[in-house]
Amino acid sequence: MGTAKQARGGRLRHGALLAVVVGAFVVVGVGVVGAAGCLPPACSEGGDERAREDVARVAAHDDELGRAAADRLVADGTRAIALLETGLPNATPAGRIRLVHTMARIDAHNAAGNAAGNAACVAAPVLRHLAERDAEPDVRAAAERALAACASFSRTTHRSNP
Repeated sequence: MGTAKQARGGRLRHGALLAVVVGAFVVVGVGVVGAAGCLPPACSEGGDERAREDVARVAAHDDELGRAAADRLVADGTRAIALLETGLPNATPAGRIRLVHTMARIDAHNAAGNAAGNAACVAAPVLRHLAERDAEPDVRAAAERALAACASFSRTTHRSNP
């Protein structure tokens, strides 16, 4: 009888240990995936707090506060695109559209200021993903328009600087 109790107790302890090990694996797995899927400066501890706050403002405000935040992000240049991407998951559809417009403005600004004629649409992968997969048709349409504009200014920039 002592052996059966020990066996049951062993199983319970083994099961508890397994749950802890599985739980630890999941936490470690999520941490690794999260770290690998996020680009600096968006995920850095010492990142630009003002820019992260501006992303939240753009997503949440369709007013002067949001427009001023978008203007600052455009002035930050292409490095702000990774930060804008981090604002997409929690934004409303209207907020995602404002974030898309801000990304498009950054790419247009980048192309206009690129005298070498080799401007790239830095936001294109994010915009393509939204155009193909966002649940909201208006967000998909905004992303498609931004991609079309990006392709247009890329062709224009390349043609004007052979």
